[in-house]
Amino acid sequence: MRHPEHPAAPEPRPAAAADLSHRLRTPLTALRLRIDGLTDPEERLRLSADLDELEAVVEHVLRQSRHTRGDAAGAACDACAVVATRARFWEPLAEDQGRGFELRVDSGTALVATAAEDLSALVDVLLDNVFTHTAEQTGFRVECRHRPGGGAMLVVADAGPGFPSGLDVVGRGTSGAGSTGLGLAIAEATAAESGGVLTVGAAVAGGARVVVELGPPG
Repeated sequence: MRHPEHPAAPEPRPAAAADLSHRLRTPLTALRLRIDGLTDPEERLRLSADLDELEAVVEHVLRQSRHTRGDAAGAACDACAVVATRARFWEPLAEDQGRGFELRVDSGTALVATAAEDLSALVDVLLDNVFTHTAEQTGFRVECRHRPGGGAMLVVADAGPGFPSGLDVVGRGTSGAGSTGLGLAIAEATAAESGGVLTVGAAVAGGARVVVELGPPG
């Protein structure tokens, strides 16, 4: 006698994947802040490396889940709207930590060849880096502008210590002391998939500056 096959488990909806990503981001940030407060340098370094790996795995799984379902094919969203929404999500934490926060978003729609879920995750990575790798009361700025030729340009700059000299924070994709480099490899991949590019440098205030150019829908 043949038994009926078990029905396949439903695939996670894009909105559910995005919600999971955002729900994980806050506790992971809180955990990193607690690790940074440990007095034992060896234990702090070991746990930080473990958390780096965990965050990379989480981001990879979520991205692969979306891309396997074909969400990335022909994806598009309004970059200015997504950036504004995610920046406002982080604003209460900035207020709690006494950080000066400036948000500049161009008016009108800025369509990019990126799924809203991927762009949301990208913004979260960049802002999580600011909160994790700069001291409280360190100000930061988020901008989203129309890109010449189509698409959008996202800029996240802070007044912290900046990127370590001589360290490939993008290629390494992990954090270093005083760096806001964690997850930049993921952000770079998102930019490249849209036909854009990610660059890092120094902000006017002397801290880290990340520029993400996102291409327009094909």
